[in-house]
Amino acid sequence: MTGNPDRSQPPLSSAADSVPGIGALGASLCFSCHKCSSGCPVVEDMDIAPHQIMAMVGAGLEGEVLGSSAIWLCTGCQTCTTRCPNGVDVASVIEALKQQAAAAGIRAGDRRVAAFHRAFLASVRARGRVHELALMARYAAKARRPPEGLRLGVKMLRKGKLSLLPPRKTATQEIRQLFEEAKGEGR
Repeated sequence: MTGNPDRSQPPLSSAADSVPGIGALGASLCFSCHKCSSGCPVVEDMDIAPHQIMAMVGAGLEGEVLGSSAIWLCTGCQTCTTRCPNGVDVASVIEALKQQAAAAGIRAGDRRVAAFHRAFLASVRARGRVHELALMARYAAKARRPPEGLRLGVKMLRKGKLSLLPPRKTATQEIRQLFEEAKGEGR
């Protein structure tokens, strides 16, 4: 099957449809092609790959997914969603699961997850967007271990897929304001 499905027909019902907000994101359309996982930049650090998350949600195993570190490691880069041949909004499904876990007071047990979040937010706070190389360097320092994808990172640098220099600062005042508002809300 290629391209997006005919959206005029309602999707088949599945356990994914019973999870508030997730059924509307097309989780029941996933047929486990693995394209979401093969494009994910942080899949190496996840305990459950994006295609496995989708399968587990489809099988009604949301509870197991909520306790995983994978949903917290997701950067929301949308690569998985972009790669999906069925138009499933994988990143939003993962975000919905993250929100459900947070509402239930479930936190990831792996300290690397908190280290990754701190590094990610520091990168966004500093430049208004993520600089992948700086993100991985901060993450490695906070997690106190070298990044597992170091060889891949070197290959990407050689091919011009990663930049040594960070992007220009964009909308930093607006970003700072968002961080202050989130801090005020206790997030």
